[in-house]
Amino acid sequence: MPFRMEDAAAFSKIVSAALLVCGFIILGLMIGRQLEGRGAPGWAVPAGAAVGAVAGMTQGWAMIRPLWKGKGRPRP
Repeated sequence: MPFRMEDAAAFSKIVSAALLVCGFIILGLMIGRQLEGRGAPGWAVPAGAAVGAVAGMTQGWAMIRPLWKGKGRPRP
């Protein structure tokens, strides 16, 4: 099976989607810690991480979804 440039592009999209999700989780943790430091309840940190994970997964899925939509097409 020869290596194609589209395979490298698909791999880079998968890796960047994973990094995007991690970035959103870290952002949620940081916002939760800031809120907790200002007097918010203790569950603000896990809630911020959960909201960040959901937001990151929706953005990552929007980036990866076109890869699955074009999977059934024959390659030239």
